[in-house]
Amino acid sequence: MTLVQLLESEGWTVWWDTRLASGEQWDKMIEAEINLAKAVLVVWSSQSVNSQWVREEANFARDKGNLVPVTVGGVTVPFGYSRIQAADLSGWNGKRDAEPARRLVEGLRAKIGAPDAMARPIVHPIPLVTPSNSAAGSNAGRAPGRTVPLRWLVVAVGALALIAGGAWVMPKVFPPAPPRPHDAASDAVVAASPAATATAAITPPTQVAAAAPAPTDAGGMYQLGLQYANGQGQPQDYAQAREWYERAAAAGSALAMNNLGALYASGNGVARDNAKARGWYEKAAAAGNPTAMGNLGDVYDNGTGVAVDFVKAREWYDKAASNGVATAMTSIGYIYSHGQGVTQDYAKAREWYEKAAAAGDGQGMSNIGYLYDSGKGVPQDFVKAREWYEKAVSAGIGQGMSNLAFLLDSGQGGAVDYARAAKLFLQAAKLQDDTALKNLHSDLRYLDAETRIELKRKLNRLGFYNGPIDANWDEVAKSAVDTYMKAPG
Repeated sequence: MTLVQLLESEGWTVWWDTRLASGEQWDKMIEAEINLAKAVLVVWSSQSVNSQWVREEANFARDKGNLVPVTVGGVTVPFGYSRIQAADLSGWNGKRDAEPARRLVEGLRAKIGAPDAMARPIVHPIPLVTPSNSAAGSNAGRAPGRTVPLRWLVVAVGALALIAGGAWVMPKVFPPAPPRPHDAASDAVVAASPAATATAAITPPTQVAAAAPAPTDAGGMYQLGLQYANGQGQPQDYAQAREWYERAAAAGSALAMNNLGALYASGNGVARDNAKARGWYEKAAAAGNPTAMGNLGDVYDNGTGVAVDFVKAREWYDKAASNGVATAMTSIGYIYSHGQGVTQDYAKAREWYEKAAAAGDGQGMSNIGYLYDSGKGVPQDFVKAREWYEKAVSAGIGQGMSNLAFLLDSGQGGAVDYARAAKLFLQAAKLQDDTALKNLHSDLRYLDAETRIELKRKLNRLGFYNGPIDANWDEVAKSAVDTYMKAPG
């Protein structure tokens, strides 16, 4: 593994940038990241000892009191920095349990403490954006201890910043970690289109003629409730939806029971009540509804109104997955990817993501792309990462859009395409919630100048931005993206 992978495997968030510094904008970016970092690792190599940029960054970190020097290739720490004990990785074989790696990790823990527990991923779609995912946002803000890009090497730990002046570590922009689907306590009840973010999964409607007489059977009452919830064939009215769901549930409709749970989870038409939501999910699951089983998995996975319990979450996800719920398969993959209640196992994570993808779950596709992107459990392969992100994009997954945009921006795995990267970032912004949008703003700082310029051009053509068309990503540009995201259509 690389140094970055070692640090991330210990639970620290690592910041770096893959490009040599050039111009004032990079100075400001690095200064901001070093200010935020709990520790700044400066990797002294045969190239970096001769780099004025690295020395200036090391000076800044030293003055801040968060400098952690590392040497490779048998080099000597330059004059002026030798008073701080350096970790020597010259003989490191890339193994996590090797002595040089253990000494470095122990030294970091002594300096800044153990990393915080991984934040859960951003629901939804990062993002990458989460940063997590997370994002690490929750799991609607949940990116798995969000992996932010890292500089040539300024490694920001916890955030860690890594600074190196050469190619000792393979440069890479890590997109946000894969997000987890579904958070039964937020957002809308019904996903009527791929762009909608329905947190508690429900069953799609079939058309009922608006002029039809009031139904008296369980199925008809459920369908009428669904029409009111979706605003399809009836004016959208969650209170009416709840009334018809309750009638259908009393007549034995497990679908209506599940959707009542979704209403209480989201607070649409009723006061939000996680206990009632869970109660309705349990009734629906007992009546054999697979979607409710998946929603119960989310309840225990997210700790929504209950203590987080990954064992119970896994039990419910297993039941849902065995009944063909693709999102539950992705959830099981996420559990293995992050070692939640099980031994971390990327191979099993990929196996479950592949099952989910085969069953049509776009998030599973995006998560497979992330495994190849980051080299977790598979050889790092940006070409395959692009292929899976493309599938996720076709499925309308915002995280897949963001992660593919990073690869298009950097040229990893194929040709650079700044224009498409900009378009994908805007599409992702449309799909993502406020937490993910904050991550997106952070991510945009690491884009190539051409992509940031193209983003501003597109926003200008769409009427959301009238500032200068340049590479600066300022508050005016952020506000333009915010406005674009909230605009209809």
